[in-house]
Amino acid sequence: MTPSSVPIPRGRVHGSHRSSFRHGNADGCNRFGSFQNRRPRGVIHFWAIGATILKTMTIHALTGVAALVGMYALAAPAHAQDGNWYAVARAGEATNTSLGSADFSDGAAYGAGIGTKLGPVRVEVDADHLSGSLSSAVDGSAWDYNTSAFLDFKLGDKSALSIGGGADYVQATATAFGSSFDTDGTGYHYSVGLSRRISDGVIAEVEWRRIEANLDVPFGSGDLETTVVRAGVRVTL
Repeated sequence: MTPSSVPIPRGRVHGSHRSSFRHGNADGCNRFGSFQNRRPRGVIHFWAIGATILKTMTIHALTGVAALVGMYALAAPAHAQDGNWYAVARAGEATNTSLGSADFSDGAAYGAGIGTKLGPVRVEVDADHLSGSLSSAVDGSAWDYNTSAFLDFKLGDKSALSIGGGADYVQATATAFGSSFDTDGTGYHYSVGLSRRISDGVIAEVEWRRIEANLDVPFGSGDLETTVVRAGVRVTL
């Protein structure tokens, strides 16, 4: 290629650039010409083709490695869910609580537990504290030790609907006029909840749970019923 054959873009070309193309100054063709004098044209083409092939192979290799790393990164969280243990803490309110014909006022509900995922089922063991008042003179509280199984249905990439149920063992205490009465019994619960992943290994949730148990009382009915509404967080261990 000679200097005169170099294509000039359309539009205005400044004089300094025009002169370098025409006369071959130090910034133009003389430098290229001196390079030709040092190395034959065939060698130049050989090295140029080799460099292009090497560059193309390197780009494809790096692209393949990046694709494999990306596929592994996407697949790893899904595989890691099974068998991973998590801790959970929840707090809220126990409402519509009754023991036989006696209705209790709303009270606090809080608890903690541990769980894991086994295939499509998430299993959990919890200890929850419930409270309420029958009157200004009578207070009631209970520890609810329960096991649960949940099915989580995805609602997009980060959210899920949870439906669950399980068995309960309840230890209840009633305090009135300085005296206390203790009882216990077994029961069951069912629940529905919504959860959302807020960061890697951290999931926030809200839950509605209905608890029914039969307590051993010396008089009247020992049927305990309560509804618990609470929010919580699950953290992968």
